[in-house]
Amino acid sequence: MVIRDFVIGEDQKVSAFIVFVDGLVQENLINDNILNPLMIYAKKLKPDSFSSYEYIKKSVLAFAAIKEVDTMEQHFRSILPS
Repeated sequence: MVIRDFVIGEDQKVSAFIVFVDGLVQENLINDNILNPLMIYAKKLKPDSFSSYEYIKKSVLAFAAIKEVDTMEQHFRSILPS
């Protein structure tokens, strides 16, 4: 499992992290489709002016489907076999 923390936004005040299982995903896809958009393209993000989460979900990340969970347990249950 890989845990990568990083910051988002012009003033880099929004902390974030990504968790993925090494070997189950291609790291270049993580870099190209998640980390680069958040770390590079979202530099104009100003957390005080609007909902950072909604902006990222609707404008920065380009995915056909995004599944939202409330806890890490729900996250792990959704990706790992029972």
